Amino acid sequence: MVNPDKLHPTGETHQIWADAVKPILAESLGPPQPPIWRLRPRAIRGSNQRKKSMKSGSSNQRELSPGQRKELLCALKARFEKNMNRHKGLEWAKVQAKLEANAEKLWSLHEMEKTGGEPDVVGHEKKSDEYVFFDCSAETPKYRTSVCYDRVGLVSRKEHKPKNTAVDMAAAM
Repeated sequence: MVNPDKLHPTGETHQIWADAVKPILAESLGPPQPPIWRLRPRAIRGSNQRKKSMKSGSSNQRELSPGQRKELLCALKARFEKNMNRHKGLEWAKVQAKLEANAEKLWSLHEMEKTGGEPDVVGHEKKSDEYVFFDCSAETPKYRTSVCYDRVGLVSRKEHKPKNTAVDMAAAM
């Protein structure tokens, strides 16, 4: 159950593996935390303080230009239509509406694209009305190789130190 490249497992194989390690991880790490790439309804997301800063035009908010938004949505739509096996039963119009209502999620997906990733919708949780995105690139993107997981790992490296950490990259997104 590998892809045509005879190297990477298929989505089905990943699921079998995930189901097998779930009890082991739950025992050692505790209950699973929600994924970070979910789109939540706007009203539930964020605090009153965040809403106030958004209204006051705070420069901390990460927003794409109209051109960048259009380009990103076109790329995501093309990938969605090309890989329907990843999200059977989902409609692009609903995904797009959710994305357009959430500038922060668009920013994160744009950052994934910018570093060579291929974010795509892989699921929808009806209970929470959230779409789940994964980076579906066949190989680790060029700009995300040679990184440590966190600062502790980076500091402990004596030779061939990476330039960045995965935690720092995710925080920047």
